[in-house]
Amino acid sequence: SLDMLNQLGLENGVIVKSLQGGKLRSEGIKEGFVITEITVDKETFKIEEPRDVTAALSNKKDVGVFLKGLYSDGKVRYYAFGL
Repeated sequence: SLDMLNQLGLENGVIVKSLQGGKLRSEGIKEGFVITEITVDKETFKIEEPRDVTAALSNKKDVGVFLKGLYSDGKVRYYAFGL
C-alpha cells in the first residue's frame, strides 16, 4: 500500500502480496517484499505498479535478472537469478 511505501521512505515500489509458486518464490522472495527495481540483461526498470514487473520479465529467455527491494524492516535486499 502507499502507506507502507511512505513508511519505508520509498517513492516507488510494488508489494508482493502473494506467491503461488513460480520463479520468485523459488528464489526465496516472500510475501511483503517491496520490489523497487528490476534489471534484466543490463536494462533497468523502475517499478511503480504491478504491470511494470510483468513488462520487465515477460518474453525474456536466457537472461540474468537482478531484483532490488526491501522488506518492512527497511533493509535493502537483492535477488539474482536466471530466466
